[in-house]
Amino acid sequence: MKKKKSGYHICLEEKQKLRFYYDLTDKQLFRYIDKKKISLMGRILLLLQLLEMRLDRILLKLGISPNIFGTKKIINQGHVIINNYMVNLSTYCCIPGDVINIIIKRKKILIHGFITSIYIYHQIIPKYLTVDFLQYKGIINQIINEKIIDLKIDDLFILEYYYYNAKL
Repeated sequence: MKKKKSGYHICLEEKQKLRFYYDLTDKQLFRYIDKKKISLMGRILLLLQLLEMRLDRILLKLGISPNIFGTKKIINQGHVIINNYMVNLSTYCCIPGDVINIIIKRKKILIHGFITSIYIYHQIIPKYLTVDFLQYKGIINQIINEKIIDLKIDDLFILEYYYYNAKL
């Protein structure tokens, strides 16, 4: 016989879904929530937009790597150039108009994984991103909207968890 889940348990599960989907620690997630003190209803949408516009998520959506850990490795090793500047922070927040190039060992050898990864991992490039296969670069067209985010969470439970536990 199963026990009925408490409200705290449900809130904790929703927060854990968000944490594991974006590979964040509790401290990082709290900083994202604490960063923007806006209305309760808009807070989670803004949070999800911030998380989806992180560099590691953008590279994952472009098909550079099959998982978030591979994209973080590529970023941390310094293989990513955004608008002619090397970026080695996976938490870098991309904005519309950013041009992302991938290089290996800081030479002009570009990763040819854009085309092959789409076929191997069966990924579809989202509409807010553009991939230029000839120049091996990705371009961010717009900020992601709530219809594109494919994470199924109950945002009020996450807010409730942080309201009671983190004293927002």
